[in-house]
Amino acid sequence: MYTDKELEGVRAACVIGRAVLDAGGRAVGVGVTCDEIDRVVHEATIAHDAYPSPLNYYNFPKSVCTSVNEVICHGVPDDRPLEEGDIVNIDVSVYVGGYHADLNETFFVGKQVQSAVTATKNCRHCRYHQILTHPSSQPSSRDPARRTRARSSSSAPTTACPPPSPCASRAPCTRISAQVRQPPSLPV
Repeated sequence: MYTDKELEGVRAACVIGRAVLDAGGRAVGVGVTCDEIDRVVHEATIAHDAYPSPLNYYNFPKSVCTSVNEVICHGVPDDRPLEEGDIVNIDVSVYVGGYHADLNETFFVGKQVQSAVTATKNCRHCRYHQILTHPSSQPSSRDPARRTRARSSSSAPTTACPPPSPCASRAPCTRISAQVRQPPSLPV
């Protein structure tokens, strides 16, 4: 259980992490490289007097993880330009005031491909469903933030996760490809 002071530190780190993630997301576009997104994230992190947690973690060479299309997570930014229809997940971790914040979001490059939008929407829905139904999200007399969150989430969807998309049963969507950077193989 965190003390009030520790919760303040975690929240402050998360606010900075969100600002850094938003800066990285604004950089996404056709022709932009993940190296450029890494530069933007690094500069935004430093501008907030924070440190990019991934940098030099077990010799990781970048300040952010960017996972494009078939790369599931922890992709290393490189110099390949993003293309129309790509999807890119930006995973930001910052360290500030003794606390780490770790956030990620998936962004669409150029024109959105409907199958990618549907798959991403379903994943987000399931994530929020799991957060809202996890025991740590239930009201607690010791944590006023949980009590508030529980009351405010009562209008959130309470239905189960949507049925798996056709992608869930297709190998190209659920494997890590030997070809690291390729277009998303989502059913049309």
